[in-house]
Amino acid sequence: MSFPCFGSVKTIYLDILMLNSKTAIDMIAGTVLSSLLLLLAGTYTFVHVPPESNVQLHEFLFGIAFVSLLIISMLLVHFLKRSETASNRLRVQLALTSALARTSGFDATIEEILESLCKLSGWTVGVCWLLRENAEKGGASTEMSQYYFECRKTWHEDPKTALFTETCRTMRMWSNQGLPGQILRCGKPMWLADVTAEAYFVVAPIARQVGLRAALAFPIMKGTQVCGVVELFSDQLRTPDRALLELIAAFGSQIGQFIQHEEATALAKLNETRFQQLAENVEDVFWICGPHGIPFHYVSPAYERIWGHSVEELYEDPRAWLKYVVEEDLEALIPILEKPAPPPILEYRICRPDGSIRWMMSRNFPVLNEEGETRFCGIMHDVTERKESEKRVREFYSTVSHELRTPLTSIKASLGLVNGGIAGDIAPEAGHLLSIASGECDRLVRLINDILDLRKIEAGKLELKLVRVAVSQLVSKAIESIRAVAEDQGVSFVVSIQTKGDVDCDIDRVLQVLANLLSNAIKYSPEGQSIEVGVLRKPGGEYRFFVSDSGPGIKPELIGLLFGKFQQLDSSDSRPREGTGLGLAISKAIVEQHRGKVGVDTKYGEGSTFWFELPGVEDQSDSSLSETLRLKVLSL
Repeated sequence: MSFPCFGSVKTIYLDILMLNSKTAIDMIAGTVLSSLLLLLAGTYTFVHVPPESNVQLHEFLFGIAFVSLLIISMLLVHFLKRSETASNRLRVQLALTSALARTSGFDATIEEILESLCKLSGWTVGVCWLLRENAEKGGASTEMSQYYFECRKTWHEDPKTALFTETCRTMRMWSNQGLPGQILRCGKPMWLADVTAEAYFVVAPIARQVGLRAALAFPIMKGTQVCGVVELFSDQLRTPDRALLELIAAFGSQIGQFIQHEEATALAKLNETRFQQLAENVEDVFWICGPHGIPFHYVSPAYERIWGHSVEELYEDPRAWLKYVVEEDLEALIPILEKPAPPPILEYRICRPDGSIRWMMSRNFPVLNEEGETRFCGIMHDVTERKESEKRVREFYSTVSHELRTPLTSIKASLGLVNGGIAGDIAPEAGHLLSIASGECDRLVRLINDILDLRKIEAGKLELKLVRVAVSQLVSKAIESIRAVAEDQGVSFVVSIQTKGDVDCDIDRVLQVLANLLSNAIKYSPEGQSIEVGVLRKPGGEYRFFVSDSGPGIKPELIGLLFGKFQQLDSSDSRPREGTGLGLAISKAIVEQHRGKVGVDTKYGEGSTFWFELPGVEDQSDSSLSETLRLKVLSL
């Protein structure tokens, strides 16, 4: 018996298998319905029409019935197979997701994943490789690359494959080798029917020995970067399963996210451990609290050592520490603490259980926690020694001011009277000695005055009396004040005023700066040389006052010491250079209080130019001159 429609059945079935969308479902439903109708029609005809009346019709209807039954059976087998495959993949997905959801650590998780993949998908061996950076790059071997794959975990059930997994665990695979190297290069899953036939598969001999053939490998992804590879091996030849490949590809990203989470968790734990070790070993008190100091989330053990009270008391009552603040300081402290944002620095005294008084300084700053809530962190220092040191310094300056400067003034006046002959004629030798004593007395008075000025500047108590004055007038007054010294040293001045205009400044203090620069230039200028002093206008509107000498200059390594306290630089010039070592430090502080800046341009062996800049008056008109005025003020 021949069936003319049977040839197209295979084609219809293959077409149906190629479809996996709603169209396939509609086609299958239509085919089943048509087959049932044909089957019913053929059965009815076969029963009611005598065979001898129409043999061909009976053969045709019987063929239709047979084909319909065949199609229905094939479709049922297909649906059952697809249902089983889908269920199996769902089991794989569930097993892998469950493994990632459990926080049992990376090694335990990846081992469970390998076992689930192999058992549920029919693989014999599973291997997980992680990409590592090569710390030995640059060695003698030319085969070494920047990265390599480290075998982190393996799984096998058949004892005969133990040799293969053991080989993987003990080897280092470079990033350009093996199946992991291929995955790193392409960044996509690979399915190989027989991996042992591939030339790049470096462990092919061991795989053949234990009977491994097919392989499936997929990348572990951190974002867009490959950070590892999972390999699955089978002891049979297997054709690619596209749906499984898609599932595996998506799961590689989930493993990568799990690794990132594990690394972040490990880093957080490491940082927490470091913080705890640091906080518990520093001598200062470290604390974390909520707004207004309530509640305390953490207080370091140093609190018990410095305050002499239990940390647990603060956790129970966040205001307990206020009980130990000196009452006088507490009255000023409480209103400050009630503010939403307390000052970053607070100083107050506390009374310890033994009755001793200690000075505390708290530095605090706001931070946001993971929920976006504001907290305050702070460090509390015991500054008692610093306070006592400051007290001693104040007492020293008071002694210098009252107990030294007053008698020195009397000594200087007395020496001047004696040297002037009020007590009678004195011998030349005695007069010379009196002159030396008077000069040294002047030097000591200058030192005391400089120390007191520096103290005022450091304490922020130097008050500037700002007056508007012409820049040329400042230069002229400074030169007049130093004229006698210049005559004694045999040097002259050349004034170079390249602009005119006014500045708002404390005249006495700016003259003090100019006098200091001029005095230094005189001391270091050879006899018979000239010193250029003047002022010019900068493009930004500042006025630059400058003093240039032709002295020995300054070595580059010593320039950084110029404006420090008590700094006097050596020089090869034989002229003695008396000074306090505070002049430039005080000058710098005075200029900076005028919102200006100071500096030096020098070349060793050719001289130096010291300068400072002051802001110009904002509303004055352009006052630059067309020519430079050069006036010979003093020439010897």
